[in-house]
Amino acid sequence: MTNRRASVPRVQPAKLAPFVPILICLGLVFGSTTRSVAAQEARKDTEARSAAIERGVIWLLGQQGTDGGWHSQTYRTLEGGTGLSGLVMTTLSEIPEPWRSRCRPAFENSRDFLTRSLDQKGLVQTPDEAADFPIYATALFLQSLARRPEMATPELRQRLGQALLAQQRSKPNGWTAKDQDFGGWSWDSNHRSEWDENRPANIAVTACVLTALQSSQNLTPVARADALMFIERCQNSMAGAEDDGGFFFTPNRKHPLNKAGWFRTENGSVLARSYRSATCDGLRAQFVLSVEQDAPRREAAWKWLNQACSSSEFDSDPRLGTVRGGLDFYETAALAELTQQKHPDDVSRMRLLIQRRLLQRQQSDGSWSNSQPGMREDDPLIATAYAIVALARLQWPEETQ
Repeated sequence: MTNRRASVPRVQPAKLAPFVPILICLGLVFGSTTRSVAAQEARKDTEARSAAIERGVIWLLGQQGTDGGWHSQTYRTLEGGTGLSGLVMTTLSEIPEPWRSRCRPAFENSRDFLTRSLDQKGLVQTPDEAADFPIYATALFLQSLARRPEMATPELRQRLGQALLAQQRSKPNGWTAKDQDFGGWSWDSNHRSEWDENRPANIAVTACVLTALQSSQNLTPVARADALMFIERCQNSMAGAEDDGGFFFTPNRKHPLNKAGWFRTENGSVLARSYRSATCDGLRAQFVLSVEQDAPRREAAWKWLNQACSSSEFDSDPRLGTVRGGLDFYETAALAELTQQKHPDDVSRMRLLIQRRLLQRQQSDGSWSNSQPGMREDDPLIATAYAIVALARLQWPEETQ
């Protein structure tokens, strides 16, 4: 018996003709409905984000001291307020309207507080020179003034920029290209003769300083070239099968400040493990320098970071061991900044997870705080400043207009 394919009746095009307008209308309605739902969801996200920013800013403004500074009530070493004030000013310089304008008096008072705190080198420093991270504080101060140039004179921005350039671990300060720290910045003590192994040049301070120098137009070609050498030393640079493109904190791969630790390969080489916050800082620095021949390194770092953030719940970085979770807010703010460098479709999921995570963790008084004290984010001033700026960075340009 011969198998035959059953005959399938075909509808003639002429018979479909009366239904074409109906089908087109259904398609238009369906497409319009889908777009409408998406627009409604986007609007809800924007409204939730704006409400969280507003509550957070109100809380921050309530913490400002009568001297114009923000002073820690959690850590004695941060009571001086220079480091925290620089951080909060950076946050206030990035928030959208109408709060950007409403915060002008607070911004001006903090600007005056930090200007009064400048030392002979031009660095922001507490009177007793407590460990309030003067280079970091100065870079944050300059970043905020670069974003709001109407709030400071060009002379002040140039003074801060020159002070930061003078702190680079470079030839004028006794460093050579063979030194691991060459081209980078640390929290303090820039000269080779003052080197302290516990305070190495690192990718976090370097990225912060480079951002400040570039945004204020103070970054010189020599400083840029030296900084590039340092940044490359902090990246697992794809030289071998186990080099993944991610970043670590400082070039000495065995240094305990490389928070994900290190390991020895089969051939005896020592590699520091990449981790998320360091990779965020490395990418930030690479985007600032924008060296064309460095594009493969940037793509490798972004690929590693995207894979490292693939958890459906966007958990704390498991690579950080005992300080796991301690950098959550810092890392979230850096990630939000990096998503601005990508096409919206490529980072929509990451941005959604960042927002959900931040909204869930906001306290009833509008502040944020980290339960993990390892990196001082249990201080609500620190956590709240990072959370607000992260939410602000999740807004696309058209949303801020």
